[in-house]
Amino acid sequence: MSENKEIRKISFEELKEILRDPFRVIVEEGNTTHICEYGQETNKVLELVSLSSEAHKLIKHLSNNNIIYKSKWGRNIVSELPDFAMFYDIHRGDIYGKQTDDEYEIAASLQLAEAR
Repeated sequence: MSENKEIRKISFEELKEILRDPFRVIVEEGNTTHICEYGQETNKVLELVSLSSEAHKLIKHLSNNNIIYKSKWGRNIVSELPDFAMFYDIHRGDIYGKQTDDEYEIAASLQLAEAR
């Protein structure tokens, strides 16, 4: 990643597009946010980004209410603090645990759900 590159600010609509991609997640570590590739044997950093204040508030609210999934990333990107990085993704089947029907309906209405 280039140090001189301007950090792209992501809107909630762009955030939704990233989360719907089965190979990308949002990783938050303190005040930094990254788009990362995510899969069986990879978790590569793709881009340092900034979330709009709306997107930041919504991602927190949605994860706190199990509309989207949040968990430890497994390794830090910039911090020395153990287990500091967290990732966000949509629920994909039962891989991250179950959503209630109400949680799923809200996720689906926001286009943040895979078909059951």
